[in-house]
Amino acid sequence: MAKRSTIGENPLDAESPLDAVVPDLSAPRPGRAQALTPEIKERLEKLEAGLKAEAAQLRGWIAPLKDEATRAAAEAAQLKAELARISGELSRLKTELEALKAEQAQLRGAYRPPSDMPWWLGGRKKA
Repeated sequence: MAKRSTIGENPLDAESPLDAVVPDLSAPRPGRAQALTPEIKERLEKLEAGLKAEAAQLRGWIAPLKDEATRAAAEAAQLKAELARISGELSRLKTELEALKAEQAQLRGAYRPPSDMPWWLGGRKKA
């Protein structure tokens, strides 16, 4: 078996042709470390002031929205309670209606029209 000549050496430590193509990214780039010009500083300050004003305006809108959400939640709770009350009333009316229907059916069964009425008005047919 042949021995490699790189045993004990890190091949990544040696310079490779790849270094010429891909530069070292950890090194500072020449165009990035420029000092900020006064125009750029002034523009940044204007942008920051605008953002701070918008943030303050948004914070001002938060409190009324929270109050409105609280009111809406309280109103929803009232509506749920009213719905429960109406639902209970509806079920009570349904049972009362069923009782009235049963009573009506009982009265219809007990009712006998007089025999002197003609049959087309509900009297008994004469045989």
